[in-house]
Order: sequence, then C-alpha cells, then structure tokens
Amino acid sequence: MYYAVVVSKEASKHQQRCINGYQHGKDQAQDQIERILDRIHSLDDLSANDITELRRISEHSLVLDKFKISPTEYRNWLDTVGNDIRGVEYDAQKACLVLKERPGWMHGTAAGIVYGLLFSLQYRLESTTGIRYLSTGSIVCSLDNKFSGSTKQADASLRGLYSKWPIIVLEVNTCDSTRKLFEDARRWLEGSDGNTKLVILVDVQEKERRSTSTDSWGLSELDFPKISHRRLSEHITQWYQSRRIRLVGNFALSVHLWYSDGNRQCILNKAVFAPGNLIDLATIKDIPLRLSGLMPGREHLDRDEPLFFPLRELVNTLQNGFEDVEIQRASDLAENKKKKYLRS
Repeated sequence: MYYAVVVSKEASKHQQRCINGYQHGKDQAQDQIERILDRIHSLDDLSANDITELRRISEHSLVLDKFKISPTEYRNWLDTVGNDIRGVEYDAQKACLVLKERPGWMHGTAAGIVYGLLFSLQYRLESTTGIRYLSTGSIVCSLDNKFSGSTKQADASLRGLYSKWPIIVLEVNTCDSTRKLFEDARRWLEGSDGNTKLVILVDVQEKERRSTSTDSWGLSELDFPKISHRRLSEHITQWYQSRRIRLVGNFALSVHLWYSDGNRQCILNKAVFAPGNLIDLATIKDIPLRLSGLMPGREHLDRDEPLFFPLRELVNTLQNGFEDVEIQRASDLAENKKKKYLRS
C-alpha cells in the first residue's frame, strides 16, 4: 500500500538543503581522502598518522587497493608502524589493506555493552572448563583455510589463554552495509578453522540523516583561527539546537548471533528508533545464549544455568544517546574546520 505525502514548498526546500548539505560533506571527505592517497605510491609511504587521518575523515570502512601488497610487504610494514595499530586488516586474497570504520558514539557504546557480557561469559567458561580466558579486545588475528594470510580485528573478543583464535567475537557496524557485516562473520567462522564458536553482530543503520550546507554557523572567516576546538564544538551544537535542526536521522537496530555449528539467530530485526519515536522496551526481552554452542557436550547449561544477551540494555542505551551523537558530530565538524585553517 502506498500513501501520498503532501509537503509544503518551504519544508521541501529545507529537506533538499539538508540532503544537499549531507552530500556536500561526503564530497568534501572524499576530496580529503584522495589528497592523502595521491601522495602514497607504495605501502612504505603509508604512516600510522595517515591511517589515523583516513579513518577520522571517512565514516565508512576503506579499501586501500591503489597498489598490490604481498604478505611479506604487509608484515614488514607492520614492523615499521607497530603491531598495535588499530583498525587495519589485511586481505591476502585481494592483496590490499582494509581500514575498519571509525568507531563513533553508537559503535563504541554498543561495543561497551557487549564487552560487559564477555566478562560474564569469561567467568562461566572458566568455572565450567577450568581453562583460563582473556578479554582480548581488538587484537589482530591471522586467518586460515581459504582466507590464509589475511588478518581480522574484532571490536571485542574472548580468547582462551593459549588459543590462536578467539572463541567469541563481536563485530559492530554503524556505517557499512549489512552484507559486509555478514561477510566479516563468515571470515571469522571459516577462517578460524572452527575455533571461533560465536560471532555477535550488532548492526545500526542510520537513515535520513540531516545536515545543512553551511560551514560557517554564523561566524566569520576571521573567527575560526582564533576560536578553540572546544568552544567551536559548543558553538556548532548550540547553533543547530537554536534552529531545531537535528544532526541525527532514524536508526534501525538489528542483532544477530552466528554460531559455528550453523545456527544463526536474528534476535532483533531492524527495530527503528528516532528522536521522539523510541522503541517500547516492554516489547524487548533479553535472549538466552546457546552455551552448548560454546561448550559442546554441556547442553544442560542452556536449561539449568542460562546466560542472557542484554538486548534490553542495548536498545535502551542506544536510543537515549541522540544528544551524545550530535555532540560528537559537532566536534567532528569543528575539527575539520580547524584543520582547514592549519593547512592554509
């Protein structure tokens, strides 16, 4: 069924300015990315600072395929920039680097909630198996089988003390496609030779995001070199609030549990929330994890000692974070503006 929506000319013009402004911001980001990549002709030219700046500019993941990278070149480059560099994965099959999406407020908050669940799982696994487990965060893991030579970084993970791969992995997506998120899950499950037993997928898709074409916010060109980043961030936030312009759109939240035995559960499917339109928490229930999928042969644990995924806490926390997201986005706008004057 289709519904006709009548929009006033003025509202339509404002909506189009919002869309044009958002597209303008994306074009500016792409220009900045291309300027950095124009001066990088081999992996030796790519510094840790370049990685940080590329991830800051781009909200989405980035595939750096300007030149082919062999496994040896990748390992030598890691020795140079440091093995602790975050947000960089190597795709040996395509001979390129993949920069993970920059973690914003939604991303970091979702990861933090699931990280708490990992501590509960760590205690349960250790007390049941007698094996020590570690919360390993975003540690780099090498993959095997058809992904041999490639690496992955989880947003959070739990690994046995002497294990090569994590037993549980978290992947959060806030900017890329759901298809890419599912591909990340497959790489973990197939590339860990069955040792990764559970991949938790949190997918937050934003629609109809609002912005404007302005980049002055009522200030003159003489003001920007003098104002601090903090004060500019506060000014931008207040400027949008005074005009009742939201820097967030509508969100759709999905959560999936993929087990290595082929069991795949979608425990929340595209639940929509937006300012003024929140999800009724009475409709959200915590979901029991399949502990037998993590510890085969201990099916009684699912019945006698269930452990629940904190779905209600996740929904409640994310849908009450609009102001935090807007503050972060105002800070990003301020940082981009200040960097423009540092370059000039």
